[in-house]
Parts: sequence; structure tokens; C-alpha cells
Amino acid sequence: MYIGVRYPDLTRDIVCVSPAPFLPAQARGNQMTADSGRIIGLMISKGIIGENPNQVWQNEKFVPSTMMRNNSRVAQVTDMAVSSDPYTQGEVM
Repeated sequence: MYIGVRYPDLTRDIVCVSPAPFLPAQARGNQMTADSGRIIGLMISKGIIGENPNQVWQNEKFVPSTMMRNNSRVAQVTDMAVSSDPYTQGEVM
């Protein structure tokens, strides 16, 4: 984020794939352990793997819009997620 704020032209074309693994850590603060992080990551991964394209579309329409101000980027991320393989996305998590 520091680079994006300080050098916006450098990061203009970068699209963040997912903040999902980091949100639980922020919520739990110093209570977060590596083991609890693995469990959360596994839960997220399993959830993504089981989604059909309509579910992916619904999630992607909601989540990025809470973090992105540029509606064209939200649409771009949503289209990319819907056209991606859920198993591969889940494995990346």
C-alpha cells in the first residue's frame, strides 16, 4: 500500500487479487497464530472451490466494491473471477 500511495503511476495497472487471508489476521490482532491462520485459509479455500459462477459473481460484486472506488476496476475483477476456475482460485488461497 505504501508504494501505491507514494508512487501511484507505478502501481496504476496492478489489480490486487484478494485480501481475504489478511482480514482475519487484522481482526484477531496479536491473537492470530500460524495455526489459526492455516485453518482460516483452509476454510476460505474450501468455500471458493465449492462456488458456482453465480456465487462467484455475487461475492465479487460485493467484496471488491467495499475496497475499490473505481467501478470499472470492480467490473474487471468480477469478470476475471467469474471466468476463472474456482478450484485454481481455492488452491491459490
